[in-house]
Order: sequence, then C-alpha cells, then structure tokens
Amino acid sequence: MADIEEVVEAAQGLKEVSKMIKDLSGFAHSTVTTTLSLSEAEVASLRVAFACLVCKGPVDKPMFSTCCRTLIGCKACVVEWNSSHSYCPKCRAVDLENSVHEVAGLSEALAPMEKLFI
Repeated sequence: MADIEEVVEAAQGLKEVSKMIKDLSGFAHSTVTTTLSLSEAEVASLRVAFACLVCKGPVDKPMFSTCCRTLIGCKACVVEWNSSHSYCPKCRAVDLENSVHEVAGLSEALAPMEKLFI
C-alpha cells in the first residue's frame, strides 16, 4: 500500500514539473528584446571587427581566412577580390583561394549589428 501512495504522490509532482517545463519552454521560444548601450569607441571597434575589408560595409556571408585567422569580408566581395588578386586583403599572404572558408551561421548572428554601419 505504501508503494501505491508513493506512486500517486510522485505522479502529482510530475504534473507540477511538466507545467514548469512547459512554461520554461514557452519562455525560451518567446521573442525577447534586449537593448545594449555601447560607447562610441565600442561601436567603432565592432565596425572594424565586422566590416568587410573590400566593401567596408557589414559582412554578408562572412569569409574567414586561415592565413591571418580572421574574418576578411563578404563572400561576394572575397570572390570578386580573388578574381583579380591572389593574396589576402588583410595580411597579403599568397594563395587566398585555398585559405578562405565561409563561416556558417555567423550571418544570422551578425544581422542585428547592421544598424551600426548606418
């Protein structure tokens, strides 16, 4: 009989846990807006870090170069650059074609920062 009471008691606790998980899941999937205050120096630093070296705008489909281990620009800009130059636009290392890689998923993360370039 004690075992049955323990099972019933545990089942009642599961309802509460299930509700908490459902509430937390809803919160995790909700749209939360955060406002970030940056100094002019911080904004300038972000612009430099995430600007395309070719077009000077915010990077679109960011490309990473293994020669200087950094973001170097937009995919379209780097492809265009590579058609007339064989060296990295940042460090000037040769054989750019074999040193660049698209950074998957970074475009979505950088999208909110486009406003910094206006």
